[in-house]
Amino acid sequence: MNNYIKNKNKEIDILSGHNNITNYDNIFDILSKKEEFIKKLREQNEKIYYHNLTNNNQTKFNSDTFSYEYTYERFNGFIEIPNFVNNFYKLKKTIITDNYFTNCGMSAIVSLLTSIVLGNNISVDLLYDETYFETIKYLTMVSKETNNSKFLYVDSIASNFNFKIEQYDLSNYIGVIIDTTCFKGYEFKKMIETIYSKNLLCVLVRSHTKLDLLATEYSHLGSVSFIYPNNMSDINKELFEKIKLNCRHLIGVYGACVPPNRFPEFMLNKEVKILNEDRLDRVKNNNEELFNYLNKRNINIVLPNHKQFCLIYLGNKEYELDDMKQKIINFCNSFKNKFPVYHAVSFGFDYIALDCYQNYIDNTYKIRICMSDYPREINNNFYEELYSFLKNI
Repeated sequence: MNNYIKNKNKEIDILSGHNNITNYDNIFDILSKKEEFIKKLREQNEKIYYHNLTNNNQTKFNSDTFSYEYTYERFNGFIEIPNFVNNFYKLKKTIITDNYFTNCGMSAIVSLLTSIVLGNNISVDLLYDETYFETIKYLTMVSKETNNSKFLYVDSIASNFNFKIEQYDLSNYIGVIIDTTCFKGYEFKKMIETIYSKNLLCVLVRSHTKLDLLATEYSHLGSVSFIYPNNMSDINKELFEKIKLNCRHLIGVYGACVPPNRFPEFMLNKEVKILNEDRLDRVKNNNEELFNYLNKRNINIVLPNHKQFCLIYLGNKEYELDDMKQKIINFCNSFKNKFPVYHAVSFGFDYIALDCYQNYIDNTYKIRICMSDYPREINNNFYEELYSFLKNI
């Protein structure tokens, strides 16, 4: 417990700009105070970066971390950070990259896939059936039969995802798209460099909200990053530029640009990065402990390779999804005087999160459980009560 409290107070101290002089020892106080400083940071940045929708005053913002110029905010208000992709994914500086930030991971994905599939009549194959369901649904809506060039889409959310892209035959593809959301950015370094060495086009999409914002949920934030091969044919170079520029255009058309007040500059802070990586390691350890606890008790549970959450498989039993969600909400509420446990539909939180959903492909039901970085003393209590809940569904 002491290490948890120490780390959380460090997070609060950094987010407060090292102006916090109180140490908190109650979990509810810790998380409440952390949210309080994030709220202050939002308000502060709202004042610093306020600007009109149309740039009639020729406003420019140049902070310590980014530059921002625009004519009409929705359409071309792009945050630019030199070498962001190379630094975030720890790639060699000699690799040429480009990056667009978006208002969420899904707007980055939709803009990219639209520019590839509809803008160029290129097909996209999924490496994993267990790809993010919204991505699958969008691809089924826009895909069409074509004998033209193909991209391979690799989603890190798949339970059996691994970084060994070299074990797959990529000879039929001109490029690879990787959704990197479920792992730390630098963990993709070797995978990206392997694709780069094969002179394949490479594009990375990511929701930064999940893992990169120190569990603050400061704002929605996504990105789409373009990795240029070392040796491109003139045809592929022209195609890649077209895809990139069409993607940028669509981000603007969709109103998916990120205004400067919504960009979490603390994400680039070295102290934050260190604390956040430590937090992510604790979350993964806790999810692994949960898996081991329930697996030994014959609960049908899966721990994906990313270890950001566990999946409880309920099969095709006769459930009403709304009824199941209400049961989960009631279960979460039973902890309200102990420690924060909530019904929430994503992952990467400071609290334990549960959700239930019906699989888009096979209609089976699953409960997703996302552990936080809570200490073992708290987790053990949660494991016991969760097991009792699952046995009585």
